[in-house]
Amino acid sequence: TKPDAVGFDGVDMNAGGFSYIYKGKLQDGTEVAVKQLDERLSHGQRNFEAEVFTIGAMNHTNLVRLHGFCSEGAH
Repeated sequence: TKPDAVGFDGVDMNAGGFSYIYKGKLQDGTEVAVKQLDERLSHGQRNFEAEVFTIGAMNHTNLVRLHGFCSEGAH
């Protein structure tokens, strides 16, 4: 299933090692990639959080910018 987001009309881009990646556009026109954790994998949560914190701490023109992170139940 596609992640829930206001104005998100995503297309499945890729299935990563522990997540699904969707490409979409927000209502304001901002292009985004949304990564959703595959909860069937026991090691996925730790790896996913480590990636979020690593990307959030970086600032480089060749890397995507982290706009947000949500960790609520199954979302």
